[in-house]
Amino acid sequence: MTIQEQREAAVKETLREIKSIAGDEGPDRMALQAMKERLAALAERAELFPRTDFPATGNEDDDSHLLSQDADGGFALYLYSSGSDEETPPHDHCTWTVIAGIEGVEHNKVYRRLDDGSVPGRGRIELDHEFSVCAGTGLALAAEDVHSIHVDTSQPVMHLHLYGKGFEFLSGRVSFDMTDGTTAPFGVPVSASAQ
Repeated sequence: MTIQEQREAAVKETLREIKSIAGDEGPDRMALQAMKERLAALAERAELFPRTDFPATGNEDDDSHLLSQDADGGFALYLYSSGSDEETPPHDHCTWTVIAGIEGVEHNKVYRRLDDGSVPGRGRIELDHEFSVCAGTGLALAAEDVHSIHVDTSQPVMHLHLYGKGFEFLSGRVSFDMTDGTTAPFGVPVSASAQ
């Protein structure tokens, strides 16, 4: 069996287990933690994800590799491979997200929203906690959670990112400006190469 065939089988089995945990109504925070553990177990099998199969180009659109996605866009699993420094503003996802590290460090800042989101273009947040995703660890976020990513790629980064909905199905995401308490539309990568 080739590495690609082994990877596809492992991804399929992991997603079967994760979908069972998520349930028909979608995951609550406890389920998200269990899903994170399953995704982290897959990420620990680094031999299934050789860098030669997932090169880092320095272009965010090309560095997200689609591994699997349901026909309706659900349970979209990407491998993110980066070779350049990256920093995002605080942003939401409008869907649940689970991240697991294969190699390298992705530092996340997770924020608490202080307003109720009822005023368009306004949003106040404060730092709640920080967490670095690296090999053997992961992070689970609910749809309403806000985080920012900070990557110093003195060591290349490869992580698995699982979303409740794939990039092309996401809309309404916003980024937050902590200085003036405003929000702005936050885009998603326009493409992701399929593996």
